Amino acid sequence: MAIPGKAGDRRYSYLVHPPMAGRVKCGSRVVVPFGPGGRLLTGFVLSVGEGESPRASILPIADLIDEAPLIGDNLLELASWMSEVYFCSLGKALTVLFPGGSGARARLLAHACLAEGWREAAAGRSMDGRSGHDAGVNYGPRQAAVMERLREAGGILPVFSLMEDTGAAHASLASLARRGVLVIRKLPVDRDPFAGPNGPDALAALTDPAAAAPVVPAAPPPLNPAQQAAVDTVRRAMEGGGTGRGFLLHGVTGSGKTEVYLALVEEALRRGKSSIVLVPEISLTPQTVGRFRQRFGDLTAVIHSRLSPGERHDAWRRAGDGRAWVVVGTRSAVFAPVKRLGLIVLDEEHSPSYKQADEPRYHAAEVAIRRGVAEGATVLLGSATPSLESYYAAREGKLGLLALPARVGDLRMPPVSVVDMREELRSGNRAHTSRILQDALQETLAQGGQAILLLNRRGEASFLLCRRCGHVPRCPRCELSLTGHHGTQGRSLRCHFCGLRRGYPGRCPVCGSSHLRELGAGTQRIEGELRGFFPQAGILRLDSDSASGKWGHDRILREFAEGRAGILLGTQMVAKGLDFPGVTLVGILNADTSLHLPDFRASERTFQMIAQVSGRTGRAGEGKVILQTYNPDHYAVTLAASHDYETFYREESRIRGVMGFPPFSRLAALHISGPDEVMVSARAELLASRLREILPAGCDLLGPAPAPFHKLRGRYRWQIVLRGPDRETLVRACRRGLEMRDARGKSGVQSNRATRKTRNDTGETNPARAAAAPAGIRVTVDVDPVDLL
Repeated sequence: MAIPGKAGDRRYSYLVHPPMAGRVKCGSRVVVPFGPGGRLLTGFVLSVGEGESPRASILPIADLIDEAPLIGDNLLELASWMSEVYFCSLGKALTVLFPGGSGARARLLAHACLAEGWREAAAGRSMDGRSGHDAGVNYGPRQAAVMERLREAGGILPVFSLMEDTGAAHASLASLARRGVLVIRKLPVDRDPFAGPNGPDALAALTDPAAAAPVVPAAPPPLNPAQQAAVDTVRRAMEGGGTGRGFLLHGVTGSGKTEVYLALVEEALRRGKSSIVLVPEISLTPQTVGRFRQRFGDLTAVIHSRLSPGERHDAWRRAGDGRAWVVVGTRSAVFAPVKRLGLIVLDEEHSPSYKQADEPRYHAAEVAIRRGVAEGATVLLGSATPSLESYYAAREGKLGLLALPARVGDLRMPPVSVVDMREELRSGNRAHTSRILQDALQETLAQGGQAILLLNRRGEASFLLCRRCGHVPRCPRCELSLTGHHGTQGRSLRCHFCGLRRGYPGRCPVCGSSHLRELGAGTQRIEGELRGFFPQAGILRLDSDSASGKWGHDRILREFAEGRAGILLGTQMVAKGLDFPGVTLVGILNADTSLHLPDFRASERTFQMIAQVSGRTGRAGEGKVILQTYNPDHYAVTLAASHDYETFYREESRIRGVMGFPPFSRLAALHISGPDEVMVSARAELLASRLREILPAGCDLLGPAPAPFHKLRGRYRWQIVLRGPDRETLVRACRRGLEMRDARGKSGVQSNRATRKTRNDTGETNPARAAAAPAGIRVTVDVDPVDLL
């Protein structure tokens, strides 16, 4: 048995008492006592067997969470692979296989059921509702109504529904139960994330009464030749059994990639196979889920982090027991325990959101490919701006390359006007919107069109400056400037990394001056400016501050889709995948926000952001893009403005080749952090020295050096970057450098009574932190990092 967070990869033995015999299986979650105090924890059963008489030191399992295991051997093997590749314990890897939380349970609801034999007893006899007489049994009026309603419903109904329908009280049901004609049972029921006053189904019903009816699958539209060619190619791979074949679908924005996904999911269903469809952002989930539910009805389940633990658990259960054959969700949905997996799709595959930031630091694309190979499923990566790694792999023949080079209906790509904001300032315009963008917005709104504006920074102001002494308030835990926010409860300063919130100072805390000035702009400030320029226009803001709640994104996007606002302003949430036919203008307020980050992927991120948000316009006719920048001659800006991915790929590949960065190498980043900067730097130097001694030929080491974000959440950060020809070589080098031990011990199994833990030389039980020194210093390993910040 594995217990998350306990002693790395150690396994523990527990006793299965006779009442649970035969019910506890591999993949089950159980509740077990742990440690001297007998604290109850959730554990994952890895094996069940019969042996000799158990030792007195072995404790029994306290409770069984899953009557039917949620995961099978295939996912257990996947978790084991993740623990090896991504430097985490097996217990930690197993936790991501349960997105509802390791302790989430099924929701049980009381149901009234006709007792066994009731139908035979009542056969050939009719109920007299007036006298309450049936089969020789006298009922009161309410009891008679209960029995009639149960028979109409097929013999089972939730108790609350039965009471509501018949007006019966609990006493009436209890009396019938005592007579043996019905039984009250607690049965599992699904928590429906689409229901409720704010769910997508309810919101749709407000404008379309038919939407409140059960979802009826819709017929697919015809595919164009390019779409059909892509579908046929993947279909042939599926006909060959899948064998884990991977494809990259490179299609320009508006080329109909989603219809290709839908057609292939339909093909998988025709073959009796299930599908998993991943999207990178929660903001994309409602629109994507809507299209898949429209096509496949209630065979579709949705999974993302804004759902409640219970809702995620129920979606997992629906996938596991074969009721949901199409799972749509964000990163963690790649682990959905679907039956007979046939297809995994990663839409917007270039997005860094597919990489998990904390343990286990997996990448959903790598996991999808690994799972596809193991289960014989086809993997399809799709993007208008593929990552250099994926496009390089396709050109090298490691992935099949599919192309959608034109928009559906032969619509042209929108023209992009590049505005040099330096010239705007010289001409006296100090607003954050250029004159050309203001004029374009005025024209768009006057013609009844809609506009999307992107600024990838939330809040009111980037920072607060004392104009007398130059003081800038900083987060004491992160040493980064605090961002100004304005809200219904007044103004505040917040840290976007650790969540610290402070009141807005009336005077400078250093010199006492009242001359404080907000500099820089976030989405809140731009929203205020826009309301000043266009007081009659409806303006919606989409960022993590405004889109709270399970379906917060959906509420905002639905309002925009229904034409209740002319301008949608947002962060990167508005840049990907959204499809609004009424949008004829896109404005990029500052294309440089990611361009100068100290990361080798900065140019690639900038190109992708510009290209993606530009693709939100002109999807049903003419559209245009206004791109504001202080670097109008940078190749990432000019090539994105001309929609030229191929030239960008060649130029960026040339630079990466000279630098020796991916896709021409693989990376592993070791992060050393702690509360004492001197000890952190000393530990980083010691670890780097050790790694240099054992690095194999073809590998090199960069650093150690302070991380660009040098202090976060009270911890100083240094990093070492290993570069090598393949992932396996880097993983072996990291393990040797960290001098890891097998946390499972010689026997491979540890008694749950053991109080002395087998640890490495530093006293750390987590293998990924095995080089950590005392005093709170720890080392983590990030294999294939998506940034070096």
